[in-house]
Amino acid sequence: MTSIDPSVAEQLTEAVRCRGMAKLLSHEVISRGMFSKSWTSGLAAAESWKEVLRNKEDGRIASSLDSRHALIVQLFVARLLADHDRCPQTMRKALTYKDAVPKHQCCGMFCHLLDCLERNAPATQFKDMQDRLHKMFMESFMDPDLLHMVSSEVPPGDLKTVAAFRPFLAQLETMVREAKEEKEAALAATAREADLNRLLSNLENDFELLRSRVESSGKEAEAHALDMKYIRERQQHGKQYIDVWMAKKCHFSRTDEHFDSAIPQFLKFKEQFRSKGGDDYMSNANKTFSALLSMTSNAVGIVLMPVYQTQTTPGALLKHKHLLETNLMNAGLSTHHTIQVLFAKPDSSAKDARALCQTAIACFHTHFSEHAFTSSVAIREGKLGPCNLVKISDFIGYDGELSKPGAAARVEQRGVPCRDTMIAGILDGLTLRDVDTVLMVDVVPNRFAEFGRATVERNLLESAFPVHYFGFLFQEFDATTSAVRSRVYEHWDNSSTSPPKERPREERAAEVACPPLGALAWAGKQPVFPQVLVDRFLEGSAEHAQIMAKKKEFDAMFPAAAQPPPTSVPARAGGLCDFSVDSGRAPLDVSRCIDLPSVSVADFETVRVRGQISMSGSRPAIAISNDFSVWLGNTSDADLMVHAGELFGFGLGNFKAEVVSSDASRELHGVVWRVVDDLHFVAYNKKLLPVCQFLRMLAVDHGLGEVEFVDHVLTQRVVKGEGGGELPVCFRYHVGPVSSNNTNVFKLNDPPDSFRAQTLGALYKGSMDKIIKNQRASVVWEAKTPSYSYNAKAKAAKVLPKKKPNSDPPPTQLSPKEEEPDSDTAGGVRFLPEKSKEIAMVAIDLLRQGKSIDASMHKALLEQEAPGDKSTEQSEPSAPAKGADGAKEEAEVEAPPEDVE
Repeated sequence: MTSIDPSVAEQLTEAVRCRGMAKLLSHEVISRGMFSKSWTSGLAAAESWKEVLRNKEDGRIASSLDSRHALIVQLFVARLLADHDRCPQTMRKALTYKDAVPKHQCCGMFCHLLDCLERNAPATQFKDMQDRLHKMFMESFMDPDLLHMVSSEVPPGDLKTVAAFRPFLAQLETMVREAKEEKEAALAATAREADLNRLLSNLENDFELLRSRVESSGKEAEAHALDMKYIRERQQHGKQYIDVWMAKKCHFSRTDEHFDSAIPQFLKFKEQFRSKGGDDYMSNANKTFSALLSMTSNAVGIVLMPVYQTQTTPGALLKHKHLLETNLMNAGLSTHHTIQVLFAKPDSSAKDARALCQTAIACFHTHFSEHAFTSSVAIREGKLGPCNLVKISDFIGYDGELSKPGAAARVEQRGVPCRDTMIAGILDGLTLRDVDTVLMVDVVPNRFAEFGRATVERNLLESAFPVHYFGFLFQEFDATTSAVRSRVYEHWDNSSTSPPKERPREERAAEVACPPLGALAWAGKQPVFPQVLVDRFLEGSAEHAQIMAKKKEFDAMFPAAAQPPPTSVPARAGGLCDFSVDSGRAPLDVSRCIDLPSVSVADFETVRVRGQISMSGSRPAIAISNDFSVWLGNTSDADLMVHAGELFGFGLGNFKAEVVSSDASRELHGVVWRVVDDLHFVAYNKKLLPVCQFLRMLAVDHGLGEVEFVDHVLTQRVVKGEGGGELPVCFRYHVGPVSSNNTNVFKLNDPPDSFRAQTLGALYKGSMDKIIKNQRASVVWEAKTPSYSYNAKAKAAKVLPKKKPNSDPPPTQLSPKEEEPDSDTAGGVRFLPEKSKEIAMVAIDLLRQGKSIDASMHKALLEQEAPGDKSTEQSEPSAPAKGADGAKEEAEVEAPPEDVE
């Protein structure tokens, strides 16, 4: 007992005196020296913990019984006595050495883990942790985990192995993390403050620079005027190029009324065009067809025979095929060269039921024994293709919402690439020299002149042997002519032969340069407040509030509406829309947030509704009540954010020209095409733009500086300059009705039985004065993709009133200024008997010589006497011996689809 600590010896003596030696511990425990200062329980499997489990004098444990530090052996004695007292008296027995070793190991491990915890825990927190852990240890709750740690781990061990320590470790980790975050937050706050001060300083410097730069606005206005002058002059060059190119390569001849004196029968058939296939129609068409083929043996006529579709009957189809062949033979044309035109639908869905084959007849005039086109592979083999059909969704003239192609329209359009493949197939096998000219006369083109468009693409891209085109179109199909002219202008605009798209740089050398800015940026020559500055600080923070205050100050100087929409096209003119006039009045900010008052669904059920549509995706449910109020509904469980865009359309209708007073709201049955100023919105590519911004886009992105605003007067706004002269206000205009107040009105059809988003607005028919007109929703007009003819369609509350697919095209257009052809402009030949044959021959000869056909030439032709057989023979092309170029001509007629029997 000499090596036992006196305090331990005293504690054991007192324990034996009170409890008796027989049932407290065995003599083996004492004789083995378990209470000695240097004894250890790190034996056998616990040998790695030998030093940790030794009864060292410096081993410490804070007892819950007193505040002093004790040895491991003291904790062992306290645990031995606690276990003895806790055991029922009848079950007590003396502690053997075998049972005492694990108990000593638990005491040693507990002391070791407390030492590890104390090194990591704050002193103020450790005392409480220690007391709570000591209580659990004394109740033997930790023994299984401590013994498992002794047998399976090596020093120093992991505190998380003992379940009782884990909550305290998690608490310590939370405290460490919070301390770290607090430190980082303090550093971040310091950095934000420094960043904010630097940013505010840069913004203030930029503001001062921009304020001082206002004095140079006069020079910027002069530069803008020079840019617009250059764009307008360049646009005129483009128009001249189109006129020359179209006269040489692709001529569309109108069938105007000056043919009355020459062809009394003409008006009889004009109204039948593309609608009824009567015998007179086919007879006159074939006479013209025969006249063209009788000119030369270097000509072939391709007749595309009618195909079956659900709007006709097999009997009617057979009747019209027989009628066509009979008329061809009666006109002196051969019909035995048949061609099977094969089609393919690589891009179409399985629901596309269009036929993959169409019969064509290659016609030759029987007056000639030999024909140049008999060497064509398609004619020789009797097949052509396969030609890829265009997808139905890509058809021209249909928007896919209200106007969808019917059965007849599906066989009418084949697609421009398909028509080009057909042309190439007919020419395949011919020996064409550079001096040869291929002329295609489209006697009966469809509404979209697909063969004409195909020849335009072929000639512009120079991808194959050029084909000159001559087609006859009615005036109501001028949209086709505009589309072709637009394509030619687009090609010229991007070609190397056209003038530079922007004013030469040397002319801009003296203009005011944009100085560098510290925080703001430049868009063209207009400063912008970058969004990255707004997003730099957390929304709702004090720093974010200060940045937003600076942005508000910036917006007051440079309204956000002046900023152009993002585009990858280089700007052709400097400057943005100037909203400094009219006391700084700017377009409505459609990006602002509006929190509409709401009612519950139960309360709304009491509202009487005229019509409604269900919620779909991000579009809300929409209802129009009996008092014509518009309700937006959210039938989902989540909040709904509705961005500025289309709500509903007005359905089908027709455009009608009327005289409308300045108070357009008196029109109760339609949407009036009336724009009050250049801040009025139009919809372009599903985005809302003020008219002035749209006109700027036409000039800057498309080079169209001279634009006609149909039914309106558009004039440039000006201000007084420093010298007393007038300076243009950058991209700002006065807009008003024409003096006659004549305009177009979209007349609504009756409301349908069921509604869609495109037709819900038809409920306003007869009550158009009730339609919503405020800063939340209003009527706007849609502008189509820029071309050489800009069509605008009515669109209310971001809503597009649709027109019937077969009705007259709306005259309400935003179109570049273009000289309207005189009523006596060159006419065309569709089915012309007798005298008209001479007109067709002379017209083709003029086209072959590269001349355009003007009104005076046609007047002279119409005044000639009816030609005889001799004059017809003289209209043949000159022989090569006389120096004339060899010419091959191709006349083509496509039978109209069987719309009506």
